[in-house]
Amino acid sequence: MWIILLSLAAALIHVTALVAAPIFIGRAIDRIVGAGDVSFSQVLTYCFYLAGAILTATVFGYASTLLAGEAAFRTVKALRFASIKKINALPLAAIDNISHGDTVNRLTSDAERVADGLTLGITQIFTGTAIIIGTLGFMLRLNLIIAAVVALITPLSVLAAALIAGFGHKMLKKQAAKEGALSGESEEYISGALTVKLYNYAPAAEAKFDAVNREIKKHGTRAVFITALVNPSTRFINGLVFAAVALTGAYLILNPYAFSGAGAGADGTVTVGMLAIFLSYAMQYARPFNEITAAITEAQAALVSAERIFALLKQADEAPCPAFELPSARGNVAFEDIDFSYLPSDSAPFIKGLNLKAEEGKKIALIGKTGCGKTTLINLLMRFYDVQSGCVSIDGICLTEISRRSLRSSIGMVLQDAWLFKGSVLDNIAFAKPNADITEVISAAKKARIHGFVSSLKDGYDTVIEPHSLSQGQKQLLSIARVFLARPPIIVLDEATSNIDAHTEARIQEALAEITKGHTTIIVAHRLKTIQNADLIVVMADGSIVEQGTHSELSKLNGHYSALLKAME
Repeated sequence: MWIILLSLAAALIHVTALVAAPIFIGRAIDRIVGAGDVSFSQVLTYCFYLAGAILTATVFGYASTLLAGEAAFRTVKALRFASIKKINALPLAAIDNISHGDTVNRLTSDAERVADGLTLGITQIFTGTAIIIGTLGFMLRLNLIIAAVVALITPLSVLAAALIAGFGHKMLKKQAAKEGALSGESEEYISGALTVKLYNYAPAAEAKFDAVNREIKKHGTRAVFITALVNPSTRFINGLVFAAVALTGAYLILNPYAFSGAGAGADGTVTVGMLAIFLSYAMQYARPFNEITAAITEAQAALVSAERIFALLKQADEAPCPAFELPSARGNVAFEDIDFSYLPSDSAPFIKGLNLKAEEGKKIALIGKTGCGKTTLINLLMRFYDVQSGCVSIDGICLTEISRRSLRSSIGMVLQDAWLFKGSVLDNIAFAKPNADITEVISAAKKARIHGFVSSLKDGYDTVIEPHSLSQGQKQLLSIARVFLARPPIIVLDEATSNIDAHTEARIQEALAEITKGHTTIIVAHRLKTIQNADLIVVMADGSIVEQGTHSELSKLNGHYSALLKAME
């Protein structure tokens, strides 16, 4: 705020100097009466005053613009940071429902538009308004007749700009929405380039992209066409103002007593110098309308972008949770009378009355067909989603009584689709434990059977990796190394070895057996070898537990488990 106030103060000084300049021009002209009748000393004095006014206007105009830019980019920086904080604070359900490309567009293109709108709003709109008020005030003081001519014609410029801007705002809003959609389409096609090529989907993808792109072109062209009318419309009206001032002033010079008492020179007449002042003021008075209307167009685009950013910021955060820190967890996990739906409005819950216990140090395997609810239980355990009724607990403490940070630091998770970021191998592994030293990281990598691969890289653990340059197996091994490094009391393996070859999987299974020893482990798997040694195998179907027991117990039932085993073979 203080930077904005400084910018406005500088703009006010800039305007004062700018408005004062024509006065010095007019008075200097009036000191040139005719041949042999020129007061050179006074003309020179006013020229010095004029130079001072121009210099002051230039310096403070630059300062105002500089400060406005600083204020704008600080604001946008804060907006972007607030947006990232909001994304981190949103529940997973909300993030799942947002197009990632559209969200990125809000943080980049929309934020840039807000910066442009703020800069122009502070400098051009405020400065232009001040110039209009200042010049109009001086004109009224000098001559009411000429001032009235200017004041009567100029509002037509404002009216034209306002009407055109109203239509332009609608088009700009549609354009911004379509640009967000295009970013979403782009993100999907780029991230899924392999699948697009595999299924020869490129022509269809291009057609869909082209359809959205055409919509942007249509709305963008209309927006440009409509907003482009503002400048020529106001320039035309401003030309009329200038012509009217020139003709009226010339008439009053030739007929000095036509409107006696309306405000003129010392003897009641309009002088040539005064006409020069009015012509300068007519240009000064008219120019801000062009600048303001151009700034309004930018401000409208900024307003549309700001609406999109604030629509994100207004979304409800995750439900607040207590600050209670989970003590050193033993790892007893329990699901008690769980009811859950991804959409609370659903009449029938996806999971109803589910009960399950995973005792400390035991290995629990969740199996079942796709969509049976295995991953849902993991989401509930991690509090990515909250149950509608019942309780999920660790060591007898309901998760809703524990801080999410404390809960998630007690659980290590290896997903089927491993996520890495552009950075060093060291940073990617230490993601699970930022304060870990290199010795701990190397030890974890050795246990995950990835040390040999890392050592072969050009800079070893300092090698900067691009996620897309690694195989799925290498990504998964690095994510497994994270869990080895963190060693949490509860470990979740969601198809942790699905993208690894059979030889490496055998070695990883040995390593996993080591790290899960004495730790509560929940395994989501489809492969028989990953579940047959589990202490408890839970078979799920349609959000319910249909069978549970050891491998040998369930094999004898000849039920759901047996059918799944045959499908796995």
